[in-house]
Amino acid sequence: MPVALLQTVRFAVSCVRTPGAANIGRMSTDNQNPGNDGRSSGRPFAPLQPARQLLGEKRYREAHAYCRNALEQDPDCADAFFVLGIINYEHNQFERALKLFERALEKGHPEPGAHVQAARCYAKLTLPKQALIHIEAAIKLQPSDGFTLASIGATLSALDRHEEAVAFHRQAATASSNDPIVFFNLGSSLQFIGDFEGARKAYRTCLQFAPQYIPARAYLALITKHSPEQNETLKAGFNSPMPLQKCMRTWPTRQQPWTGWTRARPWCVRIFPVSECRIRPVSKPPKRCAIRSA
Repeated sequence: MPVALLQTVRFAVSCVRTPGAANIGRMSTDNQNPGNDGRSSGRPFAPLQPARQLLGEKRYREAHAYCRNALEQDPDCADAFFVLGIINYEHNQFERALKLFERALEKGHPEPGAHVQAARCYAKLTLPKQALIHIEAAIKLQPSDGFTLASIGATLSALDRHEEAVAFHRQAATASSNDPIVFFNLGSSLQFIGDFEGARKAYRTCLQFAPQYIPARAYLALITKHSPEQNETLKAGFNSPMPLQKCMRTWPTRQQPWTGWTRARPWCVRIFPVSECRIRPVSKPPKRCAIRSA
């Protein structure tokens, strides 16, 4: 086990990623609150699937316009407030997003997701008690879709409730079995509670779906056995966490994989063995690249 292992654990929770809105279109409406039919306008609750689809594709302007139009036709449309809340959350407008989620709940939104998203906002606003109240309310509604389960896990991790978070990350991994972020978050939480073998397995699964995802590669390297010389490299890197932060912030994107890796590699090699930072072209032109599997 690396000498720097204990020093790496404290960084694991900070690397848990917020579940992306791309999965919102897959949210289940089967587990609605039976005591709340999701209506204040006299009509049964119906999710705005076109708006959710636009949101899942990150077409925020169009999703916003669709929701505003829905509210003009029905001022009590609970799901319009819910989708608008997620749009604001995605743009780091947490206070505004919280008001919209609370408005959605006031209008009778029956899905557990509204409670979960409100909890995410409270966590961002450092109000843990309020966040846990909404988490508990969401759990009572027995969520089953990957986006909601992953959001619960990420929120519990942010609240330092890691053992509880692991259970929801596992459920999210079952519901969204090809989502790399879900497996990365599972690995981060397992690493934090000391289950390093489970963390390694989760990171490797993440890399199967996203081989260019540097955070998973980095943390996998940190909890894998290395030579004494490599351990000293890891220890030095975590004694000066700035290179790690730079590396995490500049991993390749799908849109610009080569440019992103070019930015990240100089920081990566300052922390990890060079063998962990090798790249190879996967297609021509050589603007696309992938991290070589260990």
